[in-house]
Amino acid sequence: MEHANSKSLVLMDELGSGTDPMEGVAFAMSIIDYLNKKHVTSIITTHYSEVKAHAFNSTGIKKVLRWNLMWKHCRLRIDYWREFLEKVMR
Repeated sequence: MEHANSKSLVLMDELGSGTDPMEGVAFAMSIIDYLNKKHVTSIITTHYSEVKAHAFNSTGIKKVLRWNLMWKHCRLRIDYWREFLEKVMR
């Protein structure tokens, strides 16, 4: 992450999970703040409401999307990803 910059795209799935919920929330918020401060384009998923609220209330974050990935059914198509990324990158 230290080499990430404004030309990077960082993808993180379930940031903060796998640990104590309070520590996971704090960890996720600090990572989001770090990436935001460096102007790194990021797509981050989480189930933590506190993390979603933090991102929503932070300046510099363009969009917070409520989007359900279809990992369970393995129906995620490349063209759908391209369409999604085009919307996010605007």
